[in-house]
Amino acid sequence: MAGPQQEAGAPRPTSRDVARAAGVSQATVSLVLGDKWRGRVAEPTAERVRTAARQLGYRPNLAARNLRLGRTRTALLVVPALTNEFFAHVHTGAARVAARHGFGVLLYPSPEGTGPARDPFDSARASLDGVLASSMA
Repeated sequence: MAGPQQEAGAPRPTSRDVARAAGVSQATVSLVLGDKWRGRVAEPTAERVRTAARQLGYRPNLAARNLRLGRTRTALLVVPALTNEFFAHVHTGAARVAARHGFGVLLYPSPEGTGPARDPFDSARASLDGVLASSMA
């Protein structure tokens, strides 16, 4: 069942909003939505939190979560050219394996096209958990 439509420009509901709607603490919301509630929160309370989150259209802030955890579960795949069918298969395979392990893959076609591929996001290392570089060389 889909949640309510948010008005354009309306702020996203936060975990505090979910806590207020469910009548629980923000810590309880965190435990329930992080699936760490068993043995700590009663089942009816956990269901109340999930229902409030659904009704408010709450989605976790992934940027905040990644900052807190110190990882993004994202890898960068650098390929020389998207026009080469081989590298389309490389991307498909990398994305499939990554997804099995809870990772996403960003694709970056190297502007040089051939030769050794370089890391185009040297300054973004903190926002990536890995770089896969492939080249024709």
